[in-house]
Amino acid sequence: MVLSSVVKSTPARSSAQAASESAKTVGLGFGLVQAEGKMRATVRRVQDNRKIADTRTRLRSFFSLLIYESYIEILVNLAISYSDGITLARFWDTGMPLIATQVISHIPIAGNGKFRRYNPVMATLDNLQYQWDVPNFPTPSSRFKFSRCERTPLSWMEELEKAALSIAESTAKPIWICSSGGVDSETVCEIFLKLKLPFNVLTIEFVDGKNAHDVVYAKQWCQQNNVHQKLYTMDIFDFVKNELDHYVRDGYSAVELFRYMMIKQMAIVEDMGGFAVLAGGEQLYEIDASKKILTAADPYLNVDISYTTPLEWCRRNNLQHEPFFYFSTPEIMLAWLQIPLIDFVLKNPDFFRHPTNKHALKNSVIRYHFPQQQWRNKYTGFEQVLNLAKMVKARLGDHFGARIRKSPLYVTELLQQLAPTRHPMREP
Repeated sequence: MVLSSVVKSTPARSSAQAASESAKTVGLGFGLVQAEGKMRATVRRVQDNRKIADTRTRLRSFFSLLIYESYIEILVNLAISYSDGITLARFWDTGMPLIATQVISHIPIAGNGKFRRYNPVMATLDNLQYQWDVPNFPTPSSRFKFSRCERTPLSWMEELEKAALSIAESTAKPIWICSSGGVDSETVCEIFLKLKLPFNVLTIEFVDGKNAHDVVYAKQWCQQNNVHQKLYTMDIFDFVKNELDHYVRDGYSAVELFRYMMIKQMAIVEDMGGFAVLAGGEQLYEIDASKKILTAADPYLNVDISYTTPLEWCRRNNLQHEPFFYFSTPEIMLAWLQIPLIDFVLKNPDFFRHPTNKHALKNSVIRYHFPQQQWRNKYTGFEQVLNLAKMVKARLGDHFGARIRKSPLYVTELLQQLAPTRHPMREP
């Protein structure tokens, strides 16, 4: 399937006819981009209404935060009680040095349908095994699975620090943390800053300020902490028309535009001679809301093969980058699951009946560990080009079909995959 433009010659038209045609969809880049006039007019409209929208958003956010913080405070108190007085998180300061983990070399394994172990040279072990060539999978664990912890995890903060140190020791290249302005990438930056590890920040800016509402947080953080930031300007429409085509033709399967943007960020860093660190790997839990009674067996992660698309790009090109910092070791993943508030909510999954609570939970836990972080809305960066993002998603679904179908990886199964020989989690 080809994404390139197909422009046909047409006879001269009146201004009225031209205006009418400008509102129609044309065959640009995978048939995904609407006429330039319509899309850019939409952007101008959004920008003209930004002050009103911002005022309304701030008012809604203010009142929502009052209710939200009260609700979280109740959950925190319950979690502390539930965990027999264990605090939600600790900043470990024992005076003991963190020991970087052993580096294991990446060895590509050839062969269709066989497990390929990709190791980005900084994990405690080859954490993610995945199958790329087989289109149909009976269960998520046969699609890809995570490795077992080699030891009982330390605190989540300690595991993040160990991973950051391991990354720094694994490469002589300059480290570039790709930050869009979200809490996940800012957290990675905070960890490297705390450990005084040298790094730079790469931020992609869309032309005409289409993601300005998101990247402003990355800009502010870099300015406040005196961290070098490279702003890479990109026209997202041009990216879809001229670059997305190549990834699709090469068979890189993905559900959404975002996964291809991950590859783009790594490619930019590679061209600069650096080592890219992306803040992928968040654990956002879901449930079947149609169930009247929910138990600890119900929460799951909604996964698909495009999780491994950035890894496959690295493997095929024999490159070393870390697109999934939060998946980089099984100890990080299990340490997150062991945070008392996370453990409590997973055992009381009615919390997830509201679909946005999964983001509220993640942001609350992160902000508990990093109280200096600003509260912010959950952004994807595509809010001002939603039509484009939706069309890309629809076309990718048509093209790849069942190959990118999402399937549940239940937390109970994930715990079995991650558990060390002696399971550190409390029994339900």
